[in-house]
Amino acid sequence: RNLRKETFKSQVQNILKPKKHTKIVEVKANSTFLFGSFKVIDNNKKDISYLFSPKIRQLFLLLLFNSKKQDINGLRSETIHSTLWPDSTPQKAKNLKNVIISQLRNILRAVNGLELIYSKGRFYMEFGDEFYCDYFDFLIKMDSLTNELFDYNSLNELTNLISPGKFLLSINDECFDIIKKNFEYEILKIIPNQLKQLYNRKDYTPIISLTEILFNIDTLNETAFYYRIHTLYKMDFNLKAKKQFNDYIIRYNKIMGDNFPRTYKDVIKQI
Repeated sequence: RNLRKETFKSQVQNILKPKKHTKIVEVKANSTFLFGSFKVIDNNKKDISYLFSPKIRQLFLLLLFNSKKQDINGLRSETIHSTLWPDSTPQKAKNLKNVIISQLRNILRAVNGLELIYSKGRFYMEFGDEFYCDYFDFLIKMDSLTNELFDYNSLNELTNLISPGKFLLSINDECFDIIKKNFEYEILKIIPNQLKQLYNRKDYTPIISLTEILFNIDTLNETAFYYRIHTLYKMDFNLKAKKQFNDYIIRYNKIMGDNFPRTYKDVIKQI
């Protein structure tokens, strides 16, 4: 029992410590990162993100999201034209697309396990084992949380994956709004229910990590806020609970331009 509490204590310290300095993460060759800043690393572990102009990056991400699933077979030229150059004539859009496709192909030669293919009227990405994407990794690990046997390792890895920041943080193209919304929907479909179950059976250890994932998509998520405060309170981390409460009401005031309507005592009384 004490050992478990000590383990929990160290996990809490780790997750709640201020994120002023970005952790030094091992650089993976042939990888793409979509949490926090957009990043592409080549086969020499060199960051080549600077080679992606806004349009090349937009096309790259469109292909990435439309090539992974079995039921999605890439993109037709017309879709690329209407998404990237909606105001251009068909001929101009075709010329621009040909230039961008050629530039993207050249860039991807330096990334193993990732190839841009054109077949049967569609463009798509072919993924090899060497290629890594934090978003794909996140989806696999999220799946493991729905299993009856809760996978604590996957949960720790999930919180590490999102630590650089929000999903598609630096990407503001409208065409990715649906991807962001679907991503948030998948999380909200799974995690609040998991929080409730874990809390009801007094299995507090994973709750802080799960709330971190909810806060990643919405820094004012009330479900995450309540479960985090109650969990810390139940585990006798009163000072940490109050600190988290204060941090939250400061964020709330900054974002909403209003005071949070409940006191710390009010929050402790209800969940």
